Amino acid sequence: MKKLVIFDIDGTLTNTNETDHKAFEKAYLELYDIDVAGLDYEEVENYTDTGIAQHIFEVVIGRTCGPVDMRKIKKKVYQNLLDLYNESESNFAEVKGAADFLEFLKTRDELCLAIATGCWEHSANFKLNVSGIDYEELPISNSDNDISRVGITKHVIEQAKKQYECAAFDEIIYFGDGAWDFKMAQALGIKLIGVDVNNNGRLKELGVQNIIKDYSNKEAVFNLI
Repeated sequence: MKKLVIFDIDGTLTNTNETDHKAFEKAYLELYDIDVAGLDYEEVENYTDTGIAQHIFEVVIGRTCGPVDMRKIKKKVYQNLLDLYNESESNFAEVKGAADFLEFLKTRDELCLAIATGCWEHSANFKLNVSGIDYEELPISNSDNDISRVGITKHVIEQAKKQYECAAFDEIIYFGDGAWDFKMAQALGIKLIGVDVNNNGRLKELGVQNIIKDYSNKEAVFNLI
């Protein structure tokens, strides 16, 4: 029996939701002189870096986000993440116990692991590297692969099938922290384990049954899988 366990990054492996928002908001202020700090991210159709960029252009700026704009935003967001790291490494802390838990799961023969994130590739890799998450042997999909959470997750499932030489998984489990993860899991019919590192209660309101704050109780989290 083979299970595939997929992890989101922001708010799930790394406690970087606030850091990520700061990097995005600063980028739009610097590049286009617009303030998007009040943006309701849950109203964005595709809660991914690409989807948010397109939403801001269409709704706030009033035009399409072209390839040149997208490259500029990616570069600026990445630079802002670097600046925030240089300002304080604590901006990129792991969710407590995440790195150790991932290493523990790698020892389980019945489990296959993967990462699916709404971040762009360079941003995703940077967050994982500086927070001490060892991901290099894992299949990973991001917002450079697809604009939607569903598409990103489908992409990493196919990657995992090839890497682990598995035609189909007996069960797929996703660790995620947002309403967008809940919607994706429902759309694909996969099990969601919620991560509520800041105790905002949003996942509980949506009806998610299994919610953790962090990975400090390794055995308890493993039992949910």
